[in-house]
Amino acid sequence: MRNVYIVGGNGFARECYLYLLWMSEQQPDIKFAGFLGHGGYGHTVDYLNLQNFYLGEVSEHKFNINEYVVIGAGYPEIREKIYKELKTRGINMFNIIAPYVYINPTVEIG
Repeated sequence: MRNVYIVGGNGFARECYLYLLWMSEQQPDIKFAGFLGHGGYGHTVDYLNLQNFYLGEVSEHKFNINEYVVIGAGYPEIREKIYKELKTRGINMFNIIAPYVYINPTVEIG
């Protein structure tokens, strides 16, 4: 089982949540684990009707080998900041691909 957290907030995090749900329908070993904020970005109110999935700050979460993250922040500056912190900690990244999107076989993902 791959538990996937979404780090960040606002509309893009909720969009990632929907994509993750679609992916889990096709791949049952993928499970949404919750939302994690980053440095004040991503609070319970940012998730609207999904507030109950907010688990706290990513800096306070202890990840294990079967846990992955998706960066759910829309602003490039914030995405980069989150990415650098997660890579420094050695946290596994997860690629979300909408199940109905065509991807050319020559594209390298990851």
